[in-house]
Formats: sequence, C-alpha cells, structure tokens
Amino acid sequence: MRLGGKVERAIDNKKFLIRIEGKEIPQIGDVILSPDLRPMGKVVDILGNVESPLALGVTLREDVDAIKLIGKKVHFSGTLQKRPARRKK
Repeated sequence: MRLGGKVERAIDNKKFLIRIEGKEIPQIGDVILSPDLRPMGKVVDILGNVESPLALGVTLREDVDAIKLIGKKVHFSGTLQKRPARRKK
C-alpha cells in the first residue's frame, strides 16, 4: 500500500480524478483504497503531465458515491488477484 493522493473532481457517480501525490505513479489496474483502507475502486487511466499527473478511477462497489469522495485522501494498492477456479472432481 502506498499513499495515493486526493480526490479532486467527480465526473459522475462512478468516475473520479485523483491528484497523485509523491513520486510513485500507480499502474493501470491498481486498486484504490478508501480512507479507511477498504477497496473501493481501480485505476483505469493516467492523465496529465509528468509534474502533476492525475489518475482516473472508477468505483467497484455500489455503495461508493464518487461525489462524496471529493477532498478525501486515498491510497493505492497492487491489483486484485483473482483466485483460480477450483476443478470439480
């Protein structure tokens, strides 16, 4: 987990822009963690210039409203690993 940045703007109820803080830029597909460190979205694109990049995030849960996230600090984590399906015997 690493510090991500601050949510600057909501595009609609599902998409939002994060101003990235620090030198480490997230990868596309990284998980966005809410201020209470619960997975809430994922990074779908990196926008802007190198000095002040923005991450475009999309929510993964129905109970997360992007408009209410404006001004909140979020964190980035690696991609969610899906477990392989179990074979039936």
